[in-house]
Amino acid sequence: MDWPERVIGADKWVRLFRAAGFLSIPYGLVRPDSAMTVFRGATAKRRAGMSWTTDIGRADQFRQRHSWHAPTAIYRTLAAPDAVLALLERRGEGPPEVVVNPRMLAAVEQVGPLHPQRFRQDG
Repeated sequence: MDWPERVIGADKWVRLFRAAGFLSIPYGLVRPDSAMTVFRGATAKRRAGMSWTTDIGRADQFRQRHSWHAPTAIYRTLAAPDAVLALLERRGEGPPEVVVNPRMLAAVEQVGPLHPQRFRQDG
């Protein structure tokens, strides 16, 4: 699912993650011990979600994917160690997804331009 917060909301997800404790896939990844810079490609409305990455290129892939819905940009923030709920690494997809408590993020700032919404070409 591309947007799990839509199902039960971020607050409930955060409670579930907190109850489970720090999660990593693969097992053995450790919670960072200092703040980490993370990026997210999204619409302005969804700029402060739960799913982030340390790779700006990966964030741009998500920015492009979501551009069918509205204008998009890449966003950057600092995630304190306590804000990091999980590191989820999908095989072959680069650095792990960083799942965070969005209420604990530092200021979320736009990196680079706002890209216009894309429209499908009928063909």
